[in-house]
Amino acid sequence: MLGHGYLYINGVQMPNPTKLEYSYGKVVSSYTTEEGLTYEQIKRTGILGLSLTFQVTSYWKRRIESLPATAMTIELHEQVYQNMRITSISTSLVEGSERTPNTDGLWEVNLDLEML
Repeated sequence: MLGHGYLYINGVQMPNPTKLEYSYGKVVSSYTTEEGLTYEQIKRTGILGLSLTFQVTSYWKRRIESLPATAMTIELHEQVYQNMRITSISTSLVEGSERTPNTDGLWEVNLDLEML
């Protein structure tokens, strides 16, 4: 089980994700000289994307769906990732959860983010 205060998006404490995946890579800038030689310069390496899966009530589903698309700040494991943007959000109703008391059912929400 993940600890309390595990994930913040734009300063708002979020429910703990049930699944978390990092994608690593590098950002490369390339250019060609007058002689026809191509040079590549590594601009940045490290985490370039996050994929989060939540199982939440309809209240949190609406909150996650209303997040701004760009320039988000993610605090995760006491690490801060600036200038993240949402690349996709998908939601699905958990089968049989519509009978969960005081909810409109439980939802699985997948949120994919990448660094700008």
